[in-house]
Amino acid sequence: MEEVRAGQSERLFASLSGVIFVLAGMSLLAMTLLTPAWLSCRELASRRDIMQAQLTNLQSLQDRYQHFQTSLENDDPVLIERLAFTELHQKPASSKILHVNLGGSDYTGQREANRAQGQSIFSWLSQYVPVEQQAQAPAYQPINSKLVRMTNRTNSRWLLLGFGVCCVFVGMWPKSYEIDADHAADQS
Repeated sequence: MEEVRAGQSERLFASLSGVIFVLAGMSLLAMTLLTPAWLSCRELASRRDIMQAQLTNLQSLQDRYQHFQTSLENDDPVLIERLAFTELHQKPASSKILHVNLGGSDYTGQREANRAQGQSIFSWLSQYVPVEQQAQAPAYQPINSKLVRMTNRTNSRWLLLGFGVCCVFVGMWPKSYEIDADHAADQS
């Protein structure tokens, strides 16, 4: 009975090396085949995040335009006064222009420079939200590791696939068991 157990344990340990080769070959094949797909999914997720940030910024811009249109339709006196000053160069008769000195340049000089650059109502609406508060998506950073380089290069990719297939074949190759003559005689 002990000899049968010894024979079974020998077969178990003999087949264990085959299982290890099969697992190693399958992991090589999976790594080689799945890494490029994983990288493209990662890049697409990064692009999705960038587009999501752009959508958030465009929605806030649309909200500002909606608010501007509503203010115009409701004849908001502050907006009408501001539009008259910037677009028609008119100011209310009861008010004075306040000159503010900002490091050597005054506000009216800056206003004229902005007008020369073509900035008007649209600059109010697009610059309403500070840059710090706008949604920003992180830039895509590709992974640069030895595994990624090996699985993305054509020559090394074929080499890894070949090694994986060889490992699977070696692991599945039938084992030959040597049965000594005394043991064969005991079984019969």
